[in-house]
Amino acid sequence: EHVARARKKVAGWTLKDSETILSDAIEDFNSIATDSDTYPKAGLVGEIYVKYNPFSNSNIVERLTNRGIEVVIPPLLAFFTQNFVNIDFNHRNNVRKTRFTERKIQDLLHSTVVSRIKQVNSLMGKFKQHLEPVSTPESLAGHARKVISLVNQAGEGWLLPGEIIAMAESGIHNIISLQPFGCIANHVVAKGISSKLSRLYPDLNFLNLDMDAGNSDVNLQNRLDFFIHSAKSNAHHITPS
Repeated sequence: EHVARARKKVAGWTLKDSETILSDAIEDFNSIATDSDTYPKAGLVGEIYVKYNPFSNSNIVERLTNRGIEVVIPPLLAFFTQNFVNIDFNHRNNVRKTRFTERKIQDLLHSTVVSRIKQVNSLMGKFKQHLEPVSTPESLAGHARKVISLVNQAGEGWLLPGEIIAMAESGIHNIISLQPFGCIANHVVAKGISSKLSRLYPDLNFLNLDMDAGNSDVNLQNRLDFFIHSAKSNAHHITPS
């Protein structure tokens, strides 16, 4: 219903329209009876396609949910807004210089996006069930700097560790990183930061999964079984967020 309302307003869309529709949707969702039990949370990060596409990741969200795991997936927005950080970093470090006018336009767009993120987070805070707030590009970059240089921009680049650490800091200590077969950039970053993440977060239950059509479903399920068992065994160590 609310999506249909949004579609009708696309031509003359305003910020006020989005706030009204989102507020109405939140009110309706809050009226739905929900299970009061708490479940271990698992973050899902990795290459953009396998992270969001159920076919390419063998319906991993459904597999985890059916086993009593609450799955948290970062919003798609971060994949695009990371470019604000990249442009600034590249200019300051002489990787790629940008003209003064370009930087000013980027700064204006950047501040607008961050302002909208804060407004959405304020509205989403009205959900009776806790939702992870949307992180700003600077926040994710700050997290990523703990384990990697921001010059790593190929593939998901520094965004991958940024999202992992943001989740760990918010109390999500079970994280799966998905890589498609042949995505060298993601393999290098995801596996290269594993030891640093273990030192920063000793309780982190971190699983790298290669989504290769040549891998058997049994092998995938076995690795998920171990991950789920560990998540449930360590649930009492997780501070509710």
